[in-house]
Amino acid sequence: MRAIFDKLSCPNSSLRNAPFPDSFASWQRLSVDDKFRLVPISCALLYVISLPFLLLYNDSRQTPKGASCRKASYWLTRSLLLKSMGVCYLAAFLTSALQARALFGSNGLQPLTYSNRPRPSPLFWFLVESPYGPQLPFHDWMLEAACWSGVLLSLLLVFSVLNSFLLPLSLWLLYLSIVNLGGWVMNYGWEWLTLEVGFLSIFLCPVFSLSPFPRGYPPPRLVLWLFRWCAFRLMIGAGMSKIGSRSSACWKELTCTTTHYFTQPMPNPLAWFAHQLPLDVHKIEVSLTFFEQLILPFGILVPIRAVRLFTAVAELLFQVGIVSTGNYAWINFIGAVPCLALLDDHFLSLFFQSPPHEDPGEDKERPSASRGFVGFLSGLRAYCRLVLHVSLVLFIGYKSAAPLKELFSPSPWLHFYDDYFFVNAQGVFGFINQHRVNLVLSYTHDKIPKSIVKNKSKGCVDHPGVIANDPSGRSLSYASKDFEGVSWKPLEFKNLPGNPRKMPWFNSPYHHRLDWEIWIHTTASLEHPALMGQKLDVPPFLQKLVQKILAGDSDSVSLVGTPWSDLLLVANNTRKRLMPPTAIKAQYFFYTYTSNREDGSWWKQTAIKNNDEMFWIAKTDRWKGGTIESLPHRSRILLFIVLFIFMKLFEFVESFGHSVSNSSNPKEWVRVSTSQFLMQVLNGIGGWTVFLQTLLLDYPALRGEVCKLHSSNILEFVFAKVLSTNAQASTQYQSIFVISLLLGIVNSANCFEVLDTFKAICMKIGGLALCFLLIFTSYDAYKISQNLQE
Repeated sequence: MRAIFDKLSCPNSSLRNAPFPDSFASWQRLSVDDKFRLVPISCALLYVISLPFLLLYNDSRQTPKGASCRKASYWLTRSLLLKSMGVCYLAAFLTSALQARALFGSNGLQPLTYSNRPRPSPLFWFLVESPYGPQLPFHDWMLEAACWSGVLLSLLLVFSVLNSFLLPLSLWLLYLSIVNLGGWVMNYGWEWLTLEVGFLSIFLCPVFSLSPFPRGYPPPRLVLWLFRWCAFRLMIGAGMSKIGSRSSACWKELTCTTTHYFTQPMPNPLAWFAHQLPLDVHKIEVSLTFFEQLILPFGILVPIRAVRLFTAVAELLFQVGIVSTGNYAWINFIGAVPCLALLDDHFLSLFFQSPPHEDPGEDKERPSASRGFVGFLSGLRAYCRLVLHVSLVLFIGYKSAAPLKELFSPSPWLHFYDDYFFVNAQGVFGFINQHRVNLVLSYTHDKIPKSIVKNKSKGCVDHPGVIANDPSGRSLSYASKDFEGVSWKPLEFKNLPGNPRKMPWFNSPYHHRLDWEIWIHTTASLEHPALMGQKLDVPPFLQKLVQKILAGDSDSVSLVGTPWSDLLLVANNTRKRLMPPTAIKAQYFFYTYTSNREDGSWWKQTAIKNNDEMFWIAKTDRWKGGTIESLPHRSRILLFIVLFIFMKLFEFVESFGHSVSNSSNPKEWVRVSTSQFLMQVLNGIGGWTVFLQTLLLDYPALRGEVCKLHSSNILEFVFAKVLSTNAQASTQYQSIFVISLLLGIVNSANCFEVLDTFKAICMKIGGLALCFLLIFTSYDAYKISQNLQE
């Protein structure tokens, strides 16, 4: 207890040092900073003082009989919490599956291996070090397999009827392993909050059930209160960071949104329109932000249903408003999940079908002996659950002491306190930029003059200053003059502004991690040096990205927005040469929104003083280390086949349960179930074969190890040919095409059976559509790889 009180010493000192006025005159003398500091402290004191009266008021109210059951139950709430958590996990794992290897794989921009991981990774520890595991050498395929496994499990959590704590536990362990391995691109609030909320979601589920509303395991109230506690800390932390000592002055001036919409990391199209709003509207926006994050969070803790529902709806609408004007990964989605715990079945029944309720008199109709034995087991299970949930509350309460201390510190900010992210301090966007510093890249396939290559090889650098002007009047440095006449094309990023006419994109909750890192190291870090006219350097990881693109690394190319076919594949008559750019240039600009779009532009560029163009040439600057050469079709095939496997698994569970419940003839049930089982076995063998073959396309050494399996193992017979180490990429894609074609034929024939449910129809149509996508994608990859090998 002493440790807890020591950790809470900062909130106590903040309360003692609060500038409470003793008269109206002293209130008028308070500074703006003092008035903002008083808002959350006053709300906290008001809540503590009124809490006993609120409890008495809540107990004295009588709920109408017809709605009493649903107002006091949370079956729909639990189901919605778990499915929403699955959506957040899906965004997280899909982002990692498509980007992790390029960012921190063995040949990534900043390679991180198992040996130099910053924190524990349970899954990879089991695979590499555990005496009970296979003790395999760590490799990139493990990272990819973990990510795609997470995608499949996330889909099961969202859509399937499987209800077991093993599902969210597996997802939590998988994502914890990836976050603790990812290092430099995974140290952000949405990663930590996903793990924090994901840990709580484990305790919402029973041991095992095939029902979303298991009668033997009612929604645990204590765990729901922990979700509410998480929502309170998240919201109040975001507000406190905006009034801390490190926050921007524009927050207290209520003008931050006048620059926020164009300086935020990755704007979307609606941000341009929000930026054009009048100043008074921007001040209202900031005022509402303070209301949502400094005052309204205390409504989360009020034990009155009407207040709780109003708070939940207001906070959810606030998150929707943020998502509508910016791409912030899944932070707003995972931030909204704890707020769902404020809702109850009576409210959610307006949007979803009400869950079945157990008849209170059902136990009275059972035989007394059965009721006694079952009652004893039920009581024992309930007691064990109570002990578990009380222990969880005490554990989270202890872990919350340090985040509360950070919350009431002079400058609260994002922080985590252990390697497992059980409870974290949340504080976001306390600092708002006034200018957007943007790095713009361009590339060319033109032949570079020999004089430039010669000077580059001797270590010559560009001399600063203007020596000439091009026909349009643009200033040219020495290097710019040498490159005059070279045709440049824009090298776009996924979500960062580049071409002024390029429309911003909606992509949240999916996240482009490279774009976020570039924003952190440019706009968020270089605003002051740029305004002072200092020379701005290109971040080291971005220099490495440019060098790897010049070397033709396909993983690096997948991180940028320019299509692979434009950046690497030269569009000549034969399409048989894979040629990276011969040079890439970069230059810093100030970017702001245009005031109107009459010329079709979204952005306005302004050159930054003393920052001329910088050049990288393939012959002298390309990356000399390892590179990966694979077609972008590989990631698409992996995505399609994981979706296909999920749909077939979901379809089998649904059809099997439907056959058992509706077939009165046992022989007919066995016949139908057997045929369906055989059909799904064929789909499963084909799907997993395509997945394994596609995953191992870039790992020839591992393909060789698989082929060395003992002759008695059926895997050698199945995979010996298609997984051959010497097999060309075209052969691999050809076999994937053949298997996909067979899957398409099987699923087309299966579509002729009579379907009873809407879900079954959707799953069959979806599975068939994915088969055709696999066929077309693998055939296109086969033709391209065949042409490149000739």
